[in-house]
Amino acid sequence: MMSFKPTLALQPAVVVASATDNWSAGRVRRIWVLMSAIWLMNGFDLIMTLSAHQQGLLVESNPVAHAILPHGPVALGIFKVALVLAGSLIFLNYRRHPLVEYLSWFLVVVYLGVSFRWVACYNLYDIIMSLEQGQPITQAMMGML
Repeated sequence: MMSFKPTLALQPAVVVASATDNWSAGRVRRIWVLMSAIWLMNGFDLIMTLSAHQQGLLVESNPVAHAILPHGPVALGIFKVALVLAGSLIFLNYRRHPLVEYLSWFLVVVYLGVSFRWVACYNLYDIIMSLEQGQPITQAMMGML
């Protein structure tokens, strides 16, 4: 007489564990990619901040950056690079932990929001300048707000 052994019940657990292992194995690569995106967007934010400050369009809301900004663009650049470098070193040190990946995604979303805000800010500036000069506002200008 043959006996039935329920081996099928264990197979989904093995497949799920395998998929989880594959996801975890790619975490380090994703952290590096996310850190690269954070560095790029931080650089964009720095350029836009310095540009807006030089044009007189900016009132810095970060009190530390506000105190550093009068010392020149190099001082602000060093400050921002030091902050992102310190955060990156911490994140890369714990890059295998899932929380670091979640926080990295969160920072990418925040920096994307900051980047879109900069684009909208300069588009609004273009609209105001057009109005002051008596030029018509185009539909493309309004679409970016």
